[in-house]
Amino acid sequence: VTQAILQKGYSDFANLKKVKVTRVDPITKKTSIHEINVKSLLDKPDPAKDLILQDKDIVEVPEKGIAL
Repeated sequence: VTQAILQKGYSDFANLKKVKVTRVDPITKKTSIHEINVKSLLDKPDPAKDLILQDKDIVEVPEKGIAL
């Protein structure tokens, strides 16, 4: 996931602590959602915690909340 985020780029408003990857199993058709702390992986790389993307995965990078 981190490679995809770095290749695509992200804004200052991206919440890299709560990146979601949605995956549909091609056989069972069940959907799974994985939440990944990309910020942590960028600070301290750990291949065991970095999800390898598969065809048709959907990656969502939410915006940070705004504190008033």
